[in-house]
Amino acid sequence: MIESLDPHLGELLRRWPGRFCHRALLVALHAPDPAGPQLLARALVDGIAAEEDEHQVYENLLAEGHFALAETVLTDCAALDRARLDDLSRRLETVRLRRHAQLLARLEESARRADLAGIEAPAADRDELAARCRESWPEAAAALTALEDELAAGVAAGRAALTARLAALPDAEEDWADACRRLIEAGRLRAARSLLERSDDGRGGPATAPPLPEWCWKDEPAELLRWHLDPATRRAPSFAGWAVRQGSAEHRLLDAYQSLQLAGGAQPAVDFAAALDEFLGASPGEGPRPHTAHPVEGGHLTRLFGVFADEDLAAFRPAGDVDLFVADPGTRAVPALPGLAPFLAVGWGLDGRGYAGRSPAAVLDLRSLLRLVAVRRRRAVGLLRVAGPQWPLAAFTGGRVFAEPKSSWRTLSWIVDLSGLGDLGTAASLAFETGLHPDLIRLFLDHLLRSPRRLPADAGALPRWTDDAQLTAALRTAVLAPVRGNPAAEAAFWAALSLRTGDAPVSVNEMMREIALVSGRVDPVREADLWAGAARLAALPVVREVTPAGVLLDDNGVLIGLAADAGKHLAEALERLAVESPGQDRPALDAWALHRHLLTPGLAAYRADPGPERARALAEETGALPLDGLPLGGEADLLGVLGRMRPAFETAHPGVELTLAVPAGTVAAVHADVLRVLLYELLGNAAEALGASGGSVSLRAESAQGDVTVEVQDSGPGIADTAGGHRIFRRGFSTRGPGRGDGLHRARTLAQRADGDLLLAARQGLHPVLRGAHFTLVLPMV
Repeated sequence: MIESLDPHLGELLRRWPGRFCHRALLVALHAPDPAGPQLLARALVDGIAAEEDEHQVYENLLAEGHFALAETVLTDCAALDRARLDDLSRRLETVRLRRHAQLLARLEESARRADLAGIEAPAADRDELAARCRESWPEAAAALTALEDELAAGVAAGRAALTARLAALPDAEEDWADACRRLIEAGRLRAARSLLERSDDGRGGPATAPPLPEWCWKDEPAELLRWHLDPATRRAPSFAGWAVRQGSAEHRLLDAYQSLQLAGGAQPAVDFAAALDEFLGASPGEGPRPHTAHPVEGGHLTRLFGVFADEDLAAFRPAGDVDLFVADPGTRAVPALPGLAPFLAVGWGLDGRGYAGRSPAAVLDLRSLLRLVAVRRRRAVGLLRVAGPQWPLAAFTGGRVFAEPKSSWRTLSWIVDLSGLGDLGTAASLAFETGLHPDLIRLFLDHLLRSPRRLPADAGALPRWTDDAQLTAALRTAVLAPVRGNPAAEAAFWAALSLRTGDAPVSVNEMMREIALVSGRVDPVREADLWAGAARLAALPVVREVTPAGVLLDDNGVLIGLAADAGKHLAEALERLAVESPGQDRPALDAWALHRHLLTPGLAAYRADPGPERARALAEETGALPLDGLPLGGEADLLGVLGRMRPAFETAHPGVELTLAVPAGTVAAVHADVLRVLLYELLGNAAEALGASGGSVSLRAESAQGDVTVEVQDSGPGIADTAGGHRIFRRGFSTRGPGRGDGLHRARTLAQRADGDLLLAARQGLHPVLRGAHFTLVLPMV
């Protein structure tokens, strides 16, 4: 009977009012491929069995992501409760937004996986996917899955190639090879390639030093010490793997440690230092370097000579010596010993678990000592693996460790290993991210130190640094440090970074085209200025070379991360370049002063032809500009706006230290240009109050109860009582001479027209440093 159904059944069902009680039928009727009579009949039977009403069908369509169908139900189903239509419509938009966020998250994750693997992400039309998601989540999800499957196939091919490459290195150390395998398995193919390109390190470096054994005993460390020193003691059968030979260096070291429980004084300290040096393979303290001990608070201070005696470790402490504090039996804490480089401390009453805060003192407690004596070779490495995670990072990054423009891979791998920040996989990831440039390495190591709990689970992965605004800004500053203050060089860098593909240099002609696109002008910068700026890029650590063919950039993770905002920073550099070209007289208005005129129509004419006459005309136009009718509405991210304004502020006021405390996501309900003008007046007023001697300006912001509150304070002389809190906002009133006095008046008027306010929150004397004026800007919050 089903086979003989009318072929026009589908059209009839689309007009049937009762279809809205049959979810499966609605889905079949609106499927991309027309459903045949048999499928429609089965869907109708399924709908009868489900016993859903129209509201249940609507909710289930939302849950499954059939948004276009749900919209059809809202529009065409007369059985829905009309009083609930607004609520049902809001539910539809809410679920749509959730699915759209899920779509973006999966696209970002695919891009991240492609980046980690060092392969091109499958081409995805985000706008088309977003439109499809708005109609049907199942269709959008199917398209996403196809993209993810394509990416997975590319990763699998790369994984197979690297696995074969690793198999061709049979003589590599097992720990090194294992680090490679874990990176490959985790899909971190970029880092794995970086490690494999240094295959000689498979026969050296941290991988060649045996790890400290994990503590596997339920017994207390003191009990294991007794097993070592008293042959008559009954021991666990599994202790055989930890036992030391009577009369060996290991046995003498444990015996010397036991003596520290019995008596204090210089001799036990000297005996322990000599035993530890012997265990490490150094001279036992005879001849030119005898061990001596000096009394200090809580014990005695002596020296060790074998801690950095290992050839791979000597660069970290060229002198080789390390101070050793030996505690008296009753000492329970290491005393303050100022003036010492990172040192070791040992004593019966000291517990290493209390010294995990990166202090100069690293405690070698009994548990760690027992693990150490189980190591049969390269014992100095084992000792530093105990001490390194307790010491400040500078113990391994100071001196001439980073003296060369590019550090060695092996040095980096040792730093990561000994400081307890990761393994060879972590070092490989760091090498890729930084290109082994010392300044970038230091920033990443500090970042790892600050965020140990944020480390991802995949092997060797680093915290996602592009989410950290502080680190991103620091990396940007470090990369551009050699050309800081040269807007032509900065523009050339950001243009080259925007255009970089593979190992091909970016020519100046290509940069000129990119700059024209970003600026919207045919000739925004003179070609000679851009050539001069590009030539300066040779000083950057991330530039391989600058030739007549163009600028060739390194291939590293920092540049990949910074490239995401290259267009924004290029626009900022062009804005500075427009008014401050190298080799020319300083223009009438610098990049900072231009912020005052952002709402003035004549600004475009000045930018096209800057000069003193245009600047005077612009100032007059701004002064006479009526604030009624200006487009004040919009949304402005306070942190983003300040980040773009800060370089111009620092250039205009080099003696002023600007401190910002602005939570991410602080968004005011005003136009971004209005916010820039307000911040220009407040920050400029504070900087001018400091005068030529300079000082500090602080800007703090918070969002609460529908308002964004911005507090600006400075360390200047403050506002004299004769000025009066109310008078400083009057037009024409100024304490800085004639021709001034409209900035705060204009700022307050703008703030009030934007449904906010500007107040003099306090006068002199409330803050111990910022004793100057204290203004509060209040704006509506988005």
